[in-house]
Amino acid sequence: MGEDEAKVIRDTLNHPYNKSFVRFKAKPYIKIFESDYGTNDILQELVKVDFNIAQTLHQKELLEISMWWKDLSLTQELKFVRNQPVKWYLWSIATLSDPRY
Repeated sequence: MGEDEAKVIRDTLNHPYNKSFVRFKAKPYIKIFESDYGTNDILQELVKVDFNIAQTLHQKELLEISMWWKDLSLTQELKFVRNQPVKWYLWSIATLSDPRY
């Protein structure tokens, strides 16, 4: 068993797929499978494009949410309000893993 296979197995045991957000785990696997397994080039390209589209979408949404929260300025007016827009956003993408929703 190679070093990459051991890493995949160790990571899967520590963070099972059914308890993980798949898109967060995808990037390291793209590099592993690209170099070692000689997978279909077209399939690899589609995986990369899908990952990049989802990543760009999440970055834009997070930027909009952060700007909205900053403009709202509730944390200055109400001291008990928590300033955690990134956490709220991550909760939503963890429950709705498909970017179409």
